[in-house]
Amino acid sequence: MEIVSVHSKTELEKYLLPNRPVHVFQIGDLDDFFGPFTQWFAGKEGEEISALVLLYTALEIPILIAMDNHNTAGMVALLAGISHLLPSRCYTLISLELIERLRQPYTIASQGEHYIMAQKDMHTVRQTDPGPYPILPVDKSDQRALQDLLQSVDAISLTVKAANRSARRVYEKLGFEVVASYHECMLSRTAFSPGPVSTIPKPA
Repeated sequence: MEIVSVHSKTELEKYLLPNRPVHVFQIGDLDDFFGPFTQWFAGKEGEEISALVLLYTALEIPILIAMDNHNTAGMVALLAGISHLLPSRCYTLISLELIERLRQPYTIASQGEHYIMAQKDMHTVRQTDPGPYPILPVDKSDQRALQDLLQSVDAISLTVKAANRSARRVYEKLGFEVVASYHECMLSRTAFSPGPVSTIPKPA
């Protein structure tokens, strides 16, 4: 597997869009507004991207997004190959099966497991009566907002803490189901000097 820095939105979309719910965070960062703050690291088999990691640098603490797309071995190899390029401190959204790869160079402070949920039946989402949920963190106005939004978009993905069972039940009643899980973590290490991103070759 060749590790490269990718700058082509067309290439990124080809990899990300077939599995929209899992890659909801990365797809949002394809917008031109966020482009100057994104660094995309890819593992490629021939001309095809087989693994992808995003480093978002607009914030004081960069955000690393590493979501496994049925290629755990490739993602592990990619993370190993770019570890010397990553900042000494970053907030991370990462698939559970990849966390161990970062445990050696980093101290990991977990912020908990989260679920990505997506609608499984558009009709169900549009027709379900939200009903009264007086003690739930997702109120009736939030539920109606989801229903209104689905009148103008093809799909919605959302995230929820795995421990927040009440919110999950609300979303499930609205037609959503869990499609992926990930952990949010703060990563930190000391005595580290990151190298430049340009040391990763661009694809020919």
